[in-house]
Amino acid sequence: MSDPTGYDPWTLWPDPPRAWQVRAYNTLIPMIRSRRSVMAQACTGAGKTRFQIAVLANILATLKPGWVIVVSVPKQSLVEQTYEAARAVLPSGSVGRWYGSRKDPSRVTVVCHASAGPFVDWLGTQGQRIAFWMADEAHRADGDVLVDVIQRAKPYTRLGVTATPFPSTGSTALRGWEEIAFRYTLDEAVRDRVLVPFRFVQFGRSDEDANEAVIEMIKRDAPPGPGLVSATDITDAEWYAVQLTDNGIPAIAVHSKLRKGEEGKRIAALLRGEYRAMVHVDLLTEGRDIPGLRWLAARRPRGSAIAIAQEAGRISRVCRDDDPTVAWAGPKTEAVILMPRYVPVLESVTQVGEVTPDLTAQRLQAAAEREAAGPPREVVLPLTEAVKAFDGYLQALLKQAAEEGIKVEADTPDDGWRNKAPTGMQVALLADLTDTPRKSPVKNIPASGREVVRAVVARPGILTRGQVQDLLRLLRGVRDYAVKYARERVHLPENRRFWRGMMEAKTVIEPAAERALRGGA
Repeated sequence: MSDPTGYDPWTLWPDPPRAWQVRAYNTLIPMIRSRRSVMAQACTGAGKTRFQIAVLANILATLKPGWVIVVSVPKQSLVEQTYEAARAVLPSGSVGRWYGSRKDPSRVTVVCHASAGPFVDWLGTQGQRIAFWMADEAHRADGDVLVDVIQRAKPYTRLGVTATPFPSTGSTALRGWEEIAFRYTLDEAVRDRVLVPFRFVQFGRSDEDANEAVIEMIKRDAPPGPGLVSATDITDAEWYAVQLTDNGIPAIAVHSKLRKGEEGKRIAALLRGEYRAMVHVDLLTEGRDIPGLRWLAARRPRGSAIAIAQEAGRISRVCRDDDPTVAWAGPKTEAVILMPRYVPVLESVTQVGEVTPDLTAQRLQAAAEREAAGPPREVVLPLTEAVKAFDGYLQALLKQAAEEGIKVEADTPDDGWRNKAPTGMQVALLADLTDTPRKSPVKNIPASGREVVRAVVARPGILTRGQVQDLLRLLRGVRDYAVKYARERVHLPENRRFWRGMMEAKTVIEPAAERALRGGA
């Protein structure tokens, strides 16, 4: 399959690409070539490198003299990794690197963030211009310095690539980018078998020392094969590797103070089976690809759903039959994450006795997206003027939807039911529609009222049965319209006249804490 320009990069590899890589390429290449500054999100472990090289090959194929391509990555170690991956596929001599004392630029040059500014300045002295800038790990490319460098460089077009989930409404992390134009999420990767299924094992006792709990969990719950144990710093990593070894779990530490090449030797020894565990401070950083890993013990506290999702993706990479771990540990069928401490966020992800890995991935992805979007505002709609005003708002939105050609379900005749409390079924249907922020039809509500709708969705019990039914009709209609016409966004227009009449009513929507301080109900 090729992109609309007719160029087919997938022949550069002997084996076929993954389906998501082709979809991402065909979606983004037209945007890039039309000078759209967009971002792509693909979960950790999905195989972003091949997709990125395919994009680079496309741009390189039509690159004119005097123009170059820049690929920025956060760390020097990633410069080397990206350089080697691109050099193995792209035309000989077309890939270079620029960082520290190593400066051998070419038509495609990989730079670390710290070296991006000096490299742009050097290009200016050479009279060369940047045709395309690819920011790998783009969530790390939103700092003021790098954003300013990219803007000063004035690339003809650009693309950001990241694994970190962002709210669909955008955030400060999207500085320099118009939108996230393509997503491939953790649950989709597990469903497609791009990642092996993963599961969490929680220790079950909160009064236990984490060091002792990890030892017990590795012996009891870790599957055959190599795994990682997290540490807080270098001294802690060295100390705990000794503790594991003394307790019958052969282990070794890796960290930034090792001599050059020593880290690679220790990882190779782990994968050969000479060690059972490796204690690390920050080994599983962006871009590391160690598919032979079978388990991870989160000894360092993890309370973030985003961080847990990233770690799940990093040890869930599919393990090829020729991987050295297969010979002594067998095929990799799942990844196990050992949690020695109680993690509240996992309450919404796993349940006792639940053995459905696809559902676990879906729930973890949804939890990470809720975290990225931030908590809903703590607001209360008093059952007086505000509820009446919200009812008017719903009716206005339904009218706007009809004017936009969005078909909504017909209203049910009222025989006294509309003013009753919402039913459990209604609340469940509303949660099903809005639980995942990136898929929620709420993002299509006019911006002037979106926050109020999100607050109501979080507390549907403050509305009447009829109002919840109207909200369901509206959101289902918007969702079905988007699916039918394959549109990611379906924006209802702002109704300025309506909102001018709502301003006073909106002032009664207030934090519950403020009402309590004033003695409100």
